Amino acid sequence: MQTTSQKDLSGYATVTLESSEPTPTRIYGMDKGQLQYAKDAENKVSFGIQNVIKTGEYSIVRGILNSNKPNEVSKDASITITFLDANGNSLGTATTTIGADRTGQVDFAVFIGKGDFTNYKSITVQVGK
Repeated sequence: MQTTSQKDLSGYATVTLESSEPTPTRIYGMDKGQLQYAKDAENKVSFGIQNVIKTGEYSIVRGILNSNKPNEVSKDASITITFLDANGNSLGTATTTIGADRTGQVDFAVFIGKGDFTNYKSITVQVGK
């Protein structure tokens, strides 16, 4: 694929296309089965993982992100997913936002984090200010 950008992206490890038309197509058959949602301690946000793919030093996580209390979560608040192994140790984190042009549910949320999250056993969700 070839594209252009309005800024120099040569120092970036990865780039995603968001709010693009046409809407990206889901890749069926790559998920872990039934979506298991995790939510933050105050039930402001919940996240269900569709799949995790390791690429180089990074993991790309795709899932469904719900803003359960949209009046309490600003569009630019950081949403951090921590991936845990079977012993509860962190494998790493991935962070995103709801985004200024989104409301309620984001069907195609993409998170990117450094490390290998493919063998995660559970996740935690945290919402920043």
